[in-house]
Amino acid sequence: MKPCPECKSNNVYRYKQPVDAAGPYGPDLLPKLAPGIFSQAKLVTVVCIDCGYIRLYASKDALKKLEKSEHWVPA
Repeated sequence: MKPCPECKSNNVYRYKQPVDAAGPYGPDLLPKLAPGIFSQAKLVTVVCIDCGYIRLYASKDALKKLEKSEHWVPA
């Protein structure tokens, strides 16, 4: 996660736990990878303190479902 791909800074921070992909567009980020029918997939958020560049990563739980999902295909 370091250095920042935008400004090459090492002042990069990750939120301490994955967050829900909630909100109007959240479920569209990782469709069909939520742990349950009434939950959202989780994202790991990373931000550079120097330039504000933000990166989103799929959580480990979402990645576990990815290969077995019939809704996702290799790129």
